[in-house]
Amino acid sequence: MKNSVVVIVILLLAVVAGILTFHTFSNRKAGMHDDMNGNACYCGKSNHLSSEIGLSKKQQAKIEPLDAEFNAKIQAICKILCEKRVGLSQILANNKDFNKDVEAGVENITRLQAEIEKETARHILDVKKVLDSKQAEKFRSMLSDKLCGEMNK
Repeated sequence: MKNSVVVIVILLLAVVAGILTFHTFSNRKAGMHDDMNGNACYCGKSNHLSSEIGLSKKQQAKIEPLDAEFNAKIQAICKILCEKRVGLSQILANNKDFNKDVEAGVENITRLQAEIEKETARHILDVKKVLDSKQAEKFRSMLSDKLCGEMNK
């Protein structure tokens, strides 16, 4: 019974993660997407930042290649992540118990999700290098509000 609950939870997490991935990429043009809590997250679009924190054209020109590199890395990781989720769903379909195959599938997905978080953190820090102190504070506040939402209040 306990193993069945674990498998159901993993399936639910995989479905939610798949929905979030689709939602993220379908809204990427706006530079923002929502996480599962409805909080908007920065996705590497400086045109959105420009209006939020007042980037100059020179700053925008410096950030645009950072955005392009970031988006290419994230898209590559997400493609692999989707493939691993499909693989996990096949493993779950062929197993009744939580075993080392299921665990390995989950760990593969977890590593890729961690890589996305690392790339996002690197990108945020790279963008901050282009900002002046006032813009950096607005950026920090914007990220804090958007990433943490109601938890921040």
